[in-house]
Amino acid sequence: MSISFSFTNKSSFYKLINVLYSVIPKIDKVQKVVFVFDNTSLKVSYIDNSGILLILTQINDMENYICSEKEYIEIDIVELFKNMKCLKKKINISFVENLLTMENENGNIIMDINKNVELKEYPNIPDKYTNEMSLVSKDFYDKMNVVCKVCHNIELIFSKDKIMCSPNENTKLNIQGKNNIEEEIKINLMTILLKHGTSGEKFSKEMKIYVKKDFPLYLHYGDTENYIKFIIAPCLD
Repeated sequence: MSISFSFTNKSSFYKLINVLYSVIPKIDKVQKVVFVFDNTSLKVSYIDNSGILLILTQINDMENYICSEKEYIEIDIVELFKNMKCLKKKINISFVENLLTMENENGNIIMDINKNVELKEYPNIPDKYTNEMSLVSKDFYDKMNVVCKVCHNIELIFSKDKIMCSPNENTKLNIQGKNNIEEEIKINLMTILLKHGTSGEKFSKEMKIYVKKDFPLYLHYGDTENYIKFIIAPCLD
């Protein structure tokens, strides 16, 4: 196994680990996540135990990236993030046998990893979305955090250039954004999973939401090459 690359706290890789650290351990109390490295990119796929929230990621802008063959590597996401915070600045990372090494002028840290682990089967994302909305990630994050404090489930109403919701009789929220939605679409979601989905604001300032009646809500942060996707299934009546 020969994998190595460099990153800083401004890089997509650092932002990705930050998001995964803030979400995955809180969902199922799981810390170890499977990373898939190939000759062009890093990918991570994760689905919670309920099968309601699916996270898909891809990063291919790591500096000095070298990967000789496709590898499936299980890494403790909590330990990885905390070690990254300790070293700071630009970090060189490499995988040799069952060890991950991070180093820079501040020192080096070695972690145990598991390689060649089996990857779960993940559901395919529906490809029939025609309704797309672009908005500011921080705005969506702030509004949804208000919602998550007052209710367990929430109905989001998508209409022309806005999202509306009423978590209680005294609170009505509107989120502005450009979209191509012609007819009103309603979707009911668990607020805790919706809150996890807003964590992508740490990855990019802009986001896209894809919505279709009776389909999962699809939150996309980043571009076509470097991204985090949160796919959240609607609540059943």
